[in-house]
Amino acid sequence: MTLKDKILIFFIAYFALQLLITDNYISTSDEGTHAIIGLFYKDLIYNLKNFHSLNDIIKFGINYLVKYPKISLYYPPLYYVFLAIAFMIQESVIVVRILNILLTLLTSYIIYKLSYEFFEKEWPSVLSSIFFLSFSLIFFYADKIMIDTTQILLFSTALLYYVKIKKMKVQDIRTKNIVLLSILVSLSFLVKFYSIFLPIIILIDSFLKDKKFFKKIVISLILSGLIVSPYVFLYYKTNLYKMTFGKSLYEYSSNLVYFDVFLNFGIFLGLFVGISTAYFFYKNRKHYLFFIWFFIPLIVLLFLGNKSPRYAFILMPIYAMSCGFTLSKIKEWSASKKRNLLIIIIIVLLVLQMSYNVYENSKDVIYPVDEVMKPIKKEGNILILSEDPVYSSIFTFYGRINQVPGNIIRPCFFWKNNLTKESLNDWDIRYIIDQENNISDELINSLNLQNLWEKTTENKTFRLFETMGNISKVDCNFICVFNDKVCKDQSITDVIKLINKNVYINSD
Repeated sequence: MTLKDKILIFFIAYFALQLLITDNYISTSDEGTHAIIGLFYKDLIYNLKNFHSLNDIIKFGINYLVKYPKISLYYPPLYYVFLAIAFMIQESVIVVRILNILLTLLTSYIIYKLSYEFFEKEWPSVLSSIFFLSFSLIFFYADKIMIDTTQILLFSTALLYYVKIKKMKVQDIRTKNIVLLSILVSLSFLVKFYSIFLPIIILIDSFLKDKKFFKKIVISLILSGLIVSPYVFLYYKTNLYKMTFGKSLYEYSSNLVYFDVFLNFGIFLGLFVGISTAYFFYKNRKHYLFFIWFFIPLIVLLFLGNKSPRYAFILMPIYAMSCGFTLSKIKEWSASKKRNLLIIIIIVLLVLQMSYNVYENSKDVIYPVDEVMKPIKKEGNILILSEDPVYSSIFTFYGRINQVPGNIIRPCFFWKNNLTKESLNDWDIRYIIDQENNISDELINSLNLQNLWEKTTENKTFRLFETMGNISKVDCNFICVFNDKVCKDQSITDVIKLINKNVYINSD
């Protein structure tokens, strides 16, 4: 059996393992948000034939936001195109989970190819791929409906092609090479804005290599800028950039998340990854690309107000290559009991980490979110009272899956409203979802509510109430990021005014 056959078997086993423990439901707020955006893009594609102008598309987006108030269109579009294609096959969580697992495996393969370009040896490249899939955060996000793994994929693919061009003689670099690199850089940017580091890394590294080579790379990056310019222009004109940057400025967490090796890589592999990374940089100190790629994003991320280990995922290939490089170097030592023992220990740690990953990712609680949406059949809006234990974005997703007639109103509604008969009538609220027993018997009587459905899971009681009084016909919603009301068929001018008034309000 060849090495490639063994890699293929490992990939198939990894896919089967992830599929075995994956959840056929959504449990995090970001997953709910990304899933509903994916459905929006699917519906947008299906309705393209009905649009006659840009205003028609904008109107469609506003009306969709009113009904499903978590589409958050300030995210770049490419990942959601992938989701839309998956949802075209079937509107189910499991189909999208399969898509994300495949994207993770493809990312691992790109890391293998990238490692081979640097080391020109099979074993460190294979090991890099395996270590990447074993990291605790990568294992956790492998099936999740999240942007981050796809960003690693496109980011690494662009760098892989750049390294290939870098190895060519300048006179052999053709126009097709420059164009293809610009396309790959553009695609990476259209997955996540943190890919802005990619042209900076490429630009600095090419400048250090050769002036003639640098000029060709500059042309490629200018072309890349032209490719994304229509999207950037639209993003600027609609003021969506204010919501993106506002989010970074208004949230804060510790710098330590980027240095916590046990959080990022796992309790068994963390220490080895830390040591390997230090050794890797020492042994490859003449490879400036590694230093540019690693330290420039890390330093910038440390100065941002909003910090999360996911934001540094573009560094994961370096950590993976460090592990593969280090273990392969140990393997090259002259045969001895100490060398063999050290290799066995590292392999055991790898197996233990993978086993622990499986254990940790198979413990989620399944809350009856889908079940609570199924009885909703009548016209009228649905008010969600709280974000705990299930986020409103998840209810929004399952509201879309179950084709509930009314608009989903999130708990931020209470920023400017109270739960009264008048507010229920003014906002056309027919259904109320209570998951924290916020509604007392006294309130049930005063609001004239009927308990339609109830279920207790993990000491959390989910209740669906129907209002029995008269309600008005109002097709509006309270949009958290605007801290204000938006109604169906409202003009884009009014929405832009709301964006200007409320840069960003954290509402997850």
